[in-house]
Amino acid sequence: FYGAKKDYPYYLLDLYKQSAKHASIVNGKCKYIHGKGWQINPKGLPATDLALKRAMLSKANEDGESLDDVFKKICLDYLIFGGYAIEVIWEKGGKKIAEIRHVDFSNVRTNKDESVYYYTSEWYKANTNGRLIYNNDPDKSEDFTEYKPFDPEEKGDKQLFVYKRYSPNLKYYPLPDYEQIRGYIEIDISICTFWNGLLKRGFSASHIINFYTGQPPTVKQQEEIRDSIKAAYGGAFADETGGFVLNFAADKEHGSEVVTLTPTDMDKQYDQLNKTT
Repeated sequence: FYGAKKDYPYYLLDLYKQSAKHASIVNGKCKYIHGKGWQINPKGLPATDLALKRAMLSKANEDGESLDDVFKKICLDYLIFGGYAIEVIWEKGGKKIAEIRHVDFSNVRTNKDESVYYYTSEWYKANTNGRLIYNNDPDKSEDFTEYKPFDPEEKGDKQLFVYKRYSPNLKYYPLPDYEQIRGYIEIDISICTFWNGLLKRGFSASHIINFYTGQPPTVKQQEEIRDSIKAAYGGAFADETGGFVLNFAADKEHGSEVVTLTPTDMDKQYDQLNKTT
């Protein structure tokens, strides 16, 4: 299980996609690790070896990617997930590596003895409502692939070299080096969502709506009323920004009094929270 719902790498990917601070740090680290890219030291190399190395440098696979192209993808995976995967394709004679390809680490899984690696982009699939649910038959997906682990002594057509950052007491899957501060990345995303929601609502304060109905409606009726108001006036970010409160009472004398629903110093709270993040 790669996470309780087998979706932990997708959660890490969402953090990268949604937090500008986190993404800028990851991209900056990747840029510095890559530096000026791969170069060949020709000293002492026979002309044939030099030619082979230059060929691999300029064309690492049949997709036309250079070694630098592959390395940049590997670097990004390592910084986001704490690991990376490379498909190794041997030449027909089995003496040399013919191609190497980056394989999206978020879609790689393994078995209990790590004797096989599995790949598919459809561990999760969208149901009829467009909601992503776990795919119970991933092996039936069009891109499902099984790989043997990389082994230079057992050369095969396709092998997968997998590198995992060491994490104590973990065997199958790694943790990224920012694991301890994931909560602050989530805060950064929530701050953006919250203020974006307020902006879309014109920075209006939350409201309380009193219904004096005599006989209080049933729970189902209350939910229907709430859904209809939310659909008409709540906006796309009503859940994130508080939206409104519905109160059902027998008469006005039994209504509710709300002193404040929204803090008056949100700007200061945001500023402090942003600095902490």
